Amino acid sequence: MDRTTVDTQNILQVTLEDIVVELNKQIASLNFELTASRLAIQKLQNALQDMSEHTHENDHVNSKINTETF
Repeated sequence: MDRTTVDTQNILQVTLEDIVVELNKQIASLNFELTASRLAIQKLQNALQDMSEHTHENDHVNSKINTETF
């Protein structure tokens, strides 16, 4: 085996450092996606809660109007 063959084999090998770097990139990407999803879900839950409270307030006002007219 000559020196060129040894250098080529080293270039083709995947090192532990290569794997760790790639995994860290994937973790960062997944953390970003998870955070964005959590924020979106929280906003949707808040909007749903606000709509629900607003609907209950309207129901109370409507029932008050109905009872006052009788």
